[in-house]
Amino acid sequence: MGLRLTTTADYALRAMIHMAFLPAEEPALKDSVAKACHVPSSFMAKILRRLVRAGLLSSTRGAKGGFRLARPAAEISVLDVVTAIEGPLAVAPCSSCPCDCPWCGACPADEVWREAQARVEEVLRRRTLGDMVNNPRPGVRHLGERIYEVSNGECKWVGSGLAPDPSEAFSCPTPEPADEN
Repeated sequence: MGLRLTTTADYALRAMIHMAFLPAEEPALKDSVAKACHVPSSFMAKILRRLVRAGLLSSTRGAKGGFRLARPAAEISVLDVVTAIEGPLAVAPCSSCPCDCPWCGACPADEVWREAQARVEEVLRRRTLGDMVNNPRPGVRHLGERIYEVSNGECKWVGSGLAPDPSEAFSCPTPEPADEN
């Protein structure tokens, strides 16, 4: 499959979304982020370090330490997260100038690749962690680290958060009725 981000970028975005759901004053421990995102802890450690170096997370050592978003979730775009992991986006080698292609500037596909590049970047720049936290998918409810979907009056775990303990009682909120005005 082409035009695909790496698994590392996907895991980084999952981790950032997870942390955006946490209270700002609550540090996230590497192992809890890894568990919530279903990522090996050692791999998550590398991802978190890269996000710290990019200025998207802050880290504090010690007993009350951990990771926190370095800025409000509404100020961190998906593009910020992806480029922190992937570097500058390029949908094709010639989608940004200057390029190494001998056809650069003369290729009939130049315009297509540049437009695709601009649109992908625009979508990723426009969507923020805050958008995802404040506007989850319809029918999906986030309860702490757990993600549930309400469908046909039933509530079931669907997300990449922690699977629920079957013995734990919880009340899954139901979707609000549509406003008829």
